[in-house]
Amino acid sequence: MTHEFKDILKFYKKAISKGLSCVIATIVELEGSSYRKPGVRMLFCEDGTQIGAISGGCVEKDVWHHSLNVFKSNNPKTISYDGRYRLGCEGKIYILIEPINLKIKHVNDILNFLNERSEFKIISYYNKENTEESNQGSEILYNRSSNKFNNKLKKFKKGLIFNDVLFPVIRLIIIGTEHDASPLCKISSNLGWEVTIIGSPNNSKTKIDFPEAKVVENIHSENFNKLKIDNYTSAVLMSHNYAYDFKNFLELSKFPLFYLGIIGTKKRKNMLINSSIEYNYELSEDFLNSIYSPAGLKIKSITPQEIAISIISEIILISKNKLYKKII
Repeated sequence: MTHEFKDILKFYKKAISKGLSCVIATIVELEGSSYRKPGVRMLFCEDGTQIGAISGGCVEKDVWHHSLNVFKSNNPKTISYDGRYRLGCEGKIYILIEPINLKIKHVNDILNFLNERSEFKIISYYNKENTEESNQGSEILYNRSSNKFNNKLKKFKKGLIFNDVLFPVIRLIIIGTEHDASPLCKISSNLGWEVTIIGSPNNSKTKIDFPEAKVVENIHSENFNKLKIDNYTSAVLMSHNYAYDFKNFLELSKFPLFYLGIIGTKKRKNMLINSSIEYNYELSEDFLNSIYSPAGLKIKSITPQEIAISIISEIILISKNKLYKKII
């Protein structure tokens, strides 16, 4: 949900530059089941524009009407919806609606911090019993700093607390610039992932060929350290050139990838591993456990688009099991 929060901040930044007031709605508690979970947010501007979603479209209009009261009073309020009677879900959700008064400087500081790809926390204080209370609200904690969404928030001595830990968005490094790299880049970018395209130094492809990518680099594998690969990074070898893949395979083994997909058969994966042994190159157990080949879930995919979906689905599954297991 980090990429959704980044989109909200960018939208908010444009809104306040136009002099518009904004309120933000957050699901802070769930009893039972719901389409969307605690931590999802939606921003409303006083002119009626909005971004984000807190349901499948069931409650947004009603939340907007409650937001109008928050615009007038400038006081946060907590509302609830029981899906057993009103929605298509079988749970009850509690939504904190609050004014957001961050200054542009603070928004830029937060966005810069998010670009550094570190975990951060948003703490929301709310009260289900008293639906409107000035000391309800949220603050974001990052880089030893904190900013309150609204300046009325004081130390909350009563009520409930929702601690929301947000993680860096998934980064996907696609090594290869053939035609099948394009749908993988497009679809993963639509998910909010940070996509990097890597081609060989003599490759002619540029950002024009992959407009959805955050970065397009034509570099030697020895320069992979400039990519700042972290624990939330995945990669796919899809150059269709074994010698080139082997060099990149060896270099990637130095980094903490949570997923490495290899296009081709299991035989190709075994060849890469065996060749590494022949070169006396020691591969760590963690790296070996991060390798998935043939890349992608077995959904009998044929077209480049279907293959891209199978790979992305596998990365999502692995990320849930490895990165976010404690929170789902």
